[in-house]
Amino acid sequence: GIVIRGWSDDGGSVRLNAELRARRALVLEEVLVQHGVPVEQMRIDADATSAPLPSASVRLLLEPADG
Repeated sequence: GIVIRGWSDDGGSVRLNAELRARRALVLEEVLVQHGVPVEQMRIDADATSAPLPSASVRLLLEPADG
């Protein structure tokens, strides 16, 4: 199956970051369903989303690859 994790950086409040991570994971799940991935093959890993990444790490994840 597919494990979906929403991430945030370490800025902002714990509550705000938790909500942001949950929304990001749900949006990704919706996009995958729209592209034909059965929802039964996916799960959101809530434990993995509980710890924010350092700000620099999030920037690296979001930057487009060269080429």
